[in-house]
Amino acid sequence: MNRITKFLAWLCIITCCLSCVGCEKKAEPQPILKVITGTQVGVTIFSYKRYYIVYDNGKVKKMSEFTPSESVAYAFNPDAEKENEPYLYLINTNTEECETWNNIAKSIISLTNNSDNISFPGALNYINERYYFTASISKKNSEVNAIFEYMKSDSSIREVGTFKGSITHVEAYH
Repeated sequence: MNRITKFLAWLCIITCCLSCVGCEKKAEPQPILKVITGTQVGVTIFSYKRYYIVYDNGKVKKMSEFTPSESVAYAFNPDAEKENEPYLYLINTNTEECETWNNIAKSIISLTNNSDNISFPGALNYINERYYFTASISKKNSEVNAIFEYMKSDSSIREVGTFKGSITHVEAYH
């Protein structure tokens, strides 16, 4: 009887220890972006906006209407290589900062061109020292719009969030 009690006690201790592996508290997802999307139903008279919060874990949550703050979004130039122009509209590549932007845009275009499901990017935003861009992607036999983050360190991209309407505004979450 004593051996059985000791065995059960050790079994309980081992089970408790093994079940607590990974018990550390998981970090709460942090909001990183606020996004406005627009959807048109038929004629432009019937259009509406939706407002979202994007979290660092990729979750997207609807939120109440907010007044957009001023932010700068640079549109990508699809004819840049053909016409030997900058890869972003409205930049002057004679400055060092704009030349960096142009190289990032060139890298993003190259990455999206090599992807089977990402279309040509729409706009590039610089928010909280990170580069975000919009593009349409094919998912489950339909087109959705997405925000991607460009990682300058290794010239890669990661999907941040997807939306059904067209993305009209992106800004930092404060």
